[in-house]
Amino acid sequence: RYGKSLFCPAGMVLVDVPPGKAGRPFFKVCVDKFEFPNAQGTLPQGNISYADAQKQCESQGKRLCTADEWQWACSGLEGQTYPYGPVVEEEFCNRSGNKSLEPSGNRRKCISKFGVYDMTGNIFEWVTATSGEPLLMGGPLTKCQTTSPGVGGVAKPQTGFRCCKSN
Repeated sequence: RYGKSLFCPAGMVLVDVPPGKAGRPFFKVCVDKFEFPNAQGTLPQGNISYADAQKQCESQGKRLCTADEWQWACSGLEGQTYPYGPVVEEEFCNRSGNKSLEPSGNRRKCISKFGVYDMTGNIFEWVTATSGEPLLMGGPLTKCQTTSPGVGGVAKPQTGFRCCKSN
């Protein structure tokens, strides 16, 4: 049997990771192109708890991304350290975070190979760990592979999210 085709709704991009190398999962998932509220040119919304982020995604027929999905959407098939490549480029993404938030998609070079913006810029994003616990990824001064414990899933000014959708 073949898996169902996955067509992403407007505002989302398809992240398609084929099998092949050890440690690489196979999945197809749609990922919001921008940080919540997922609209280019708007400021990402922070101060959101993990539970509120889950509810917001569910109200749109989506869910929070898993840590693996988020990482692959950020680093691509090559496993890049940053969404745009292997070496940090100081001006590509907003590295000042909530001290000076920028509209989503403002920096045209802060984009992954799949077309997802601001994964290592602006604010941190809630994701779900394999264990089901809340984690934070992204944000200023981080790499695609960096995770931070989301102790208690508490809202902070620098915590936002983006949603995923799969079959």
